Amino acid sequence: MAEVERFRARLNPQFLAEAGWDEDRQTLVIKPGHALLAWTPCVNPQCEAGATLLSGLCNSCQTRWNRSKLSIEEFIVSQSAEKKQPRQRCAIPGCARMWASSVAKLCDPHRSRFRKLGLTREEFFAHPLVKPMPPLGTCGVVACLRERELTTSPYCQAHKMKWKRLVRDGEPEAADEARWVRTEAPAPSYPGEVPLLGLAPLVVAQVLFAVQERIGHEIKVPPHILRSAINWIRRQELTSLMCLPEDIGPDRKNTAALTTRLLRDHVVHALLDPEVERRKPDRWDARAWGHRGVLDFTCISQGWLREAVMVWIVDELPRHHGKSATRFLQAHVTSVGRLSASLRAHREDRGDVASAVARADIENFLGRLTFQVSRQDDDMTENLHWNTCRMVRKVLNGTRALGATRQGGPMAGVSEDFALRAVDIPKEDKRKKPRDLPPRVMRQVCGYLDILEKMSSREVRVAIDLMIDTGRRPDEICTLEWDCLVTDSTGKYELIWTNIKCKRLGLRLPIVQATADLIRAQQQRVRERFPDTPTAKLALLPAPIRNPRGTKSISMGTVGDRHVDWVAAMPPLLLEDGRTEFDRAKVVMYAYRHSYAQRHADAGVPIDQLRKLMDHDLLESTRRYYRITEERTRKAVDAVARFPL
Repeated sequence: MAEVERFRARLNPQFLAEAGWDEDRQTLVIKPGHALLAWTPCVNPQCEAGATLLSGLCNSCQTRWNRSKLSIEEFIVSQSAEKKQPRQRCAIPGCARMWASSVAKLCDPHRSRFRKLGLTREEFFAHPLVKPMPPLGTCGVVACLRERELTTSPYCQAHKMKWKRLVRDGEPEAADEARWVRTEAPAPSYPGEVPLLGLAPLVVAQVLFAVQERIGHEIKVPPHILRSAINWIRRQELTSLMCLPEDIGPDRKNTAALTTRLLRDHVVHALLDPEVERRKPDRWDARAWGHRGVLDFTCISQGWLREAVMVWIVDELPRHHGKSATRFLQAHVTSVGRLSASLRAHREDRGDVASAVARADIENFLGRLTFQVSRQDDDMTENLHWNTCRMVRKVLNGTRALGATRQGGPMAGVSEDFALRAVDIPKEDKRKKPRDLPPRVMRQVCGYLDILEKMSSREVRVAIDLMIDTGRRPDEICTLEWDCLVTDSTGKYELIWTNIKCKRLGLRLPIVQATADLIRAQQQRVRERFPDTPTAKLALLPAPIRNPRGTKSISMGTVGDRHVDWVAAMPPLLLEDGRTEFDRAKVVMYAYRHSYAQRHADAGVPIDQLRKLMDHDLLESTRRYYRITEERTRKAVDAVARFPL
């Protein structure tokens, strides 16, 4: 019960009111027109079902319309006289049962007696033997709230007929009536109703919480999808969504089962605790620290080394931000995993004894990497070799700084020589091919931006345009806020942006008039699309789906996928000679940032100013983004060609 209350305490009363939660009936009664709990009534005004097709009709009306050969307008008019009357109580005063016929408006016992007596309605109503009937109670199916109609059956009419069919056809469900009663779905009712009857109290609280979380993330939860998931959960007789297995087996293509998995993910996220994750021996859910994905330590077999790396990871997690933080830290774990593999291969004790490792093991590790580069084993490249050594050195030094080698620490007794020195790191190849795009290629790419808009959307085109103009990282452009445009003291435009990688907020970047005009046009477009959302909450580049209020930014993955398709559809990109084709695989979104830096370097912008434009902490970081071109080198030589005599 404590866990039930834990989830119930996190339920927002406003959400419960919007979702129409009826505590007594344990049912969501969702009204049509909700932005996210979305269902739309059938356009046939005489129909009470929900629209399920593009025509705006329900399945039943769609079938009748197809047969009618009428236009949609004529069909709707023709249905006016065919409105089905809702079932009501028996016309006999005080009778608690529902009528069995819309013509006689009498319950089944009164209708039978009326036929036997052969009286007029007035005489029948005044007859002394005609007395009101007591209610029969609700259907015997746990999740059904319909009333019983016959004393001969414990079920409502719908479930009576279904049970009769199951028995007649010898269906497996008919072998256990008690279980069928517990797990059977309720009879169809109001299209916005989602009954949670028959679920364990904890599951009810978890489902409500999960739906609330999805609504909070502006994800649509249509009632019919949610209803099918609830029915699936009821059939599984789960006592908690946490009991749902990781592998749902044959139901992996079942929409209801997959929806349940999505609901379960919100419950898992709510229960995450960094301290609990920290005690897990092999895999951590990074969401416990506000990141994405999983940190996997299984590549490190030595317990002492794995624990030391975990100590370092816990210290590093708060220092990293953005979507790639987990991937960055996992790369360090994987690098130490290569050291772990070397210890297993070269030591008799497989590296399990911490006090036995020494400098010789580091030398074996370095030799192993060099050999793998020469053989290209495990896809080991020069760049991966350099990164692996650099990361292993960083982790080993970091664990020592955190006290891992002290008495009682995971690396207690490890030799001081078990470390990588600066001279152990391979020299970085200074002849790396430039990542910026040549000027002529950039002009061709910009000339195809209109094609990008036709292939994808205006938001994707604006995102790429801004990456080219401003040199910001893709995720920094995708997450721009609507009010990201300001002017400085001289009236020139500046872009307000966030360095997500280093978590620096409210940075200002000078931009040209053309870029400002592009942003202003996008602002107007977004304002027209979402007139009711405050501008302070709007995204400059709103996501195309799951975003009814325009507050959610387009994902970097969406922009990246559209960019790849666009580049693949381009004609050949030619270099300055007009004949040589440029490798289009190099036209990636991050290349625009390198091109931005190279343009400014070629224009003579000093490196300290360029560092500020790029928002780098170190000049060394800025140097990696551009090169001194041959033209500038030649000019420097020609300027001082000979020492004056």
